[in-house]
Amino acid sequence: MHICCCCHRMKVMTGSEVYFFELCSALVELGHKVTLAAPEISVFYKQKCHNAGFELVPIFELNDGYDLILMSHYKSFEQFIPKHTPIVNIIHSEIYDLEQPFISDQVVKYIGVRDTICQKLINEYGIDPSKVQMIRNPIDLSKFNTNNCQDQQYGLFVGTMGGLRYKPAIHFAEFCKINKLKSVYIGPENEFLPFFDSVFPATEAIEDYFKNCSISGGIIQGRTYFEAKLCGKKTIEYYINGMGMLDNIEYDDEPSLNELKMLQDTFDRKRVAERIISTTRS
Repeated sequence: MHICCCCHRMKVMTGSEVYFFELCSALVELGHKVTLAAPEISVFYKQKCHNAGFELVPIFELNDGYDLILMSHYKSFEQFIPKHTPIVNIIHSEIYDLEQPFISDQVVKYIGVRDTICQKLINEYGIDPSKVQMIRNPIDLSKFNTNNCQDQQYGLFVGTMGGLRYKPAIHFAEFCKINKLKSVYIGPENEFLPFFDSVFPATEAIEDYFKNCSISGGIIQGRTYFEAKLCGKKTIEYYINGMGMLDNIEYDDEPSLNELKMLQDTFDRKRVAERIISTTRS
């Protein structure tokens, strides 16, 4: 198939950009022709996508020449959405306005990356449960694995800060201080985060930081939480409610071998891509 993926931007290394890069890469590996479109694009991502075997184009180049559209963040490009192409709408968060579902008969499936998103799609938006499915984030297992891991005595917190992660980040930094670990934050902003010992910009080699940390903190069922798990690390999972408030904190040991196998099957980017495509046949 010729598949077009769409999101609000491909400029920096936030969760949405990583999601669509990994998904498109997996679709190419499965033999599909892929185009990625966004209103905001960077030279960095344009070259990165080209190297991975697909093209990143401006959103205004969208047309009805595709077999399928996989999209998020429709509000940022609604006027450019083709009118006659089937759509799979992928939702990454319960909280941000940008992540509202595209309510249209064109949508053949709504994908939530965690169960709480799926529940919101059904309960708050009234979407038919048969059109909603949970499929996890696509992750490159050649990067996130237990090979060559060490414990260099630091705690790692990764992600776009904003309101969603601010309170968890404060708690995580305090946890590290109490447990005599250096606290490290990696993210796309240049925020003043005095509660962390070290702050670094987003990097393509983020897996190296996961492989060498002692423990990692992340929001409930989020990408970085599972990336740490796939590297065999201890984790702290922060439960955030629909209002963005911190509800609960869960501390997890290193995953067992059986849990690792289950995680690898769930998050392998090619298997995730296959699951998403299969939803259009049901």
